[in-house]
Amino acid sequence: MDALKSALKNQNSVIYNSTNLQTIKKYVKKNGIAVTDNEIKRIIDISRFGDVKYKNKGSQRIAETGKEFVQRFRFMSNLQSDSAVLSKSRKYGTASRYILVVLCQLSRILFLRSCHSLKFEVQKRAWESIFKEMLMIYPKAKVSSIIHDGGSEVSFWLKKWFKEKQIKSYTVRRRLFRLSKGASSVESAIRRMRNNLEKVMLMEKSGKTFVEKLKLVQDMCNNQILNSIGMSPLEALTQDPAFIAMYSRSKKLKRRKYLIDEMVNGGEKTLKKYDIVKIIKNQSKEFASTRKESYG
Repeated sequence: MDALKSALKNQNSVIYNSTNLQTIKKYVKKNGIAVTDNEIKRIIDISRFGDVKYKNKGSQRIAETGKEFVQRFRFMSNLQSDSAVLSKSRKYGTASRYILVVLCQLSRILFLRSCHSLKFEVQKRAWESIFKEMLMIYPKAKVSSIIHDGGSEVSFWLKKWFKEKQIKSYTVRRRLFRLSKGASSVESAIRRMRNNLEKVMLMEKSGKTFVEKLKLVQDMCNNQILNSIGMSPLEALTQDPAFIAMYSRSKKLKRRKYLIDEMVNGGEKTLKKYDIVKIIKNQSKEFASTRKESYG
């Protein structure tokens, strides 16, 4: 692994500054360097050259999570959506096999709806129900964009319906280096939802329908304090949207090494007088490329 790191930093090397996985794999094989594909991705992930890649985002390519992608200082403006599939090996007391998961990208507030199918009419009814609940929770809600992974639940007719409601829909592309797909904010919400669903299924064994249990799961998720925003989603709705956005973005410093270098060592840019920054206690975490992720 050290030999590969040196080659990436060596100006005379053919893979100098390279972020192309296939090119690096060919170099590794040719030079007999013992390193796995995951280790290569990890090296790229934590390198400065990998960090710079995150700067190059467009409306058709969302790096990793769509962080700062069409980000507005408005709650219920940008949404992320996905479908979670219920396990066949467990009895949930419902004929529904899917759960539509919708997340407000800024406040992280979560909406859940059970669906027995991924067909347009079923998904449309679920979305209509979610839009009504949004207005009840936050009367100023006005959805402008929805980010999804292009799964079967997002059909041509559903996109057309979004367009009629003047809502833009974006399909997230494959993540850089990891070659996985999905918007990680909603993927993280799905993991929280699954954990809370198991708790509810163990506690509420009888007396409640699955829809009532799912509503309880939604309330548990929305009252849970999240590290990404420093508070619960319901509490975030009472705060200034600009503060929530600033706090969320400040968390990215820990994953963007070149930004830390610019603040600490001067780097290419230096902070000027009256620049506003938010300093958060640094915490060591495992590399993102080594974490297992569940996709619904």
